[in-house]
Amino acid sequence: MKVFINCILILVIYCYQVTAQEKSIDFPSGNLEIVLSTSTKIEGYDGNKIVIEPKGEKGLRRGITSLSFSNDSLFNYTLSNSAYHKKNARGLKPIGSQRASQNQNPYILLKEKRNDKSPEKVYLTIRNINGSLILKEEKLDKPPANSILAGTTYTIKIPNKLKLKVKSANTEKNNQGWSSIWVPRLTISKFKGEVEIDIDGRIELSDVTGSVLANSLKGNIKVEFDKVMPVKLYSLITNDGFITIDIPKTASVDMKIKAFEIYSNLDFKISEEKALRGTKQMKLILNQGDTKFNIDAGYGNVYLKRN
Repeated sequence: MKVFINCILILVIYCYQVTAQEKSIDFPSGNLEIVLSTSTKIEGYDGNKIVIEPKGEKGLRRGITSLSFSNDSLFNYTLSNSAYHKKNARGLKPIGSQRASQNQNPYILLKEKRNDKSPEKVYLTIRNINGSLILKEEKLDKPPANSILAGTTYTIKIPNKLKLKVKSANTEKNNQGWSSIWVPRLTISKFKGEVEIDIDGRIELSDVTGSVLANSLKGNIKVEFDKVMPVKLYSLITNDGFITIDIPKTASVDMKIKAFEIYSNLDFKISEEKALRGTKQMKLILNQGDTKFNIDAGYGNVYLKRN
């Protein structure tokens, strides 16, 4: 009997902890803005509520890394030496005959600054401003009425009817350059709505079929299409990172690409090609070319892979 009661108590405590960790918000449609300073997984579903699950140490944030550069901090960098390139270029071939000049390849030098001070109290605040829901981490002594303890990472489920905007926290710009919080990884999957992303970190999209504008400064972008393909414009931008796109060979895409080099194992038709100021610029068509892609990797590489 005692063992049975103890098991019930453990189950009750566990269920309470899970409930306390999650936050559910009734918000079936409209604009959702998420301001990030940590890794986050977002998944779309055909429901009416936003479900937020903080993970890891609750309410404390330590060791945040910020990135900065000045406008004149440039140097030459050989992209072919990176482990990421060697992994993603395996089995692929460069497309076209034009080659960008490595000597014209300015690569931006970033400065990392890690905050290793004592842990700070952080809350995820939830505010409805003019019909838009805003989720933002804030350092506060006392929690606002509608907030939860921040996690070291998050998993968030969102309705497919939302318009999603994600950006990095604490971006500051001035005449000398900028600084902002580095987001290790943003993952979005199975989402059908419109997406706008502007972060400093890695972006991963899987079966995201609405229109997309994704911008990462210094982070790599990876896009996978498995069961579905988008029908609206996809824009992917990174400043000297790598962009990898996995698509079926039956996909119908029209791609405008700027990169240092473009690799693929797909049978693209080249409709335009030129080398300009250290980059290669191409227009590629696969099958009928129904879905438009604008891809800008700066002085990074682009990998177009058959999945």
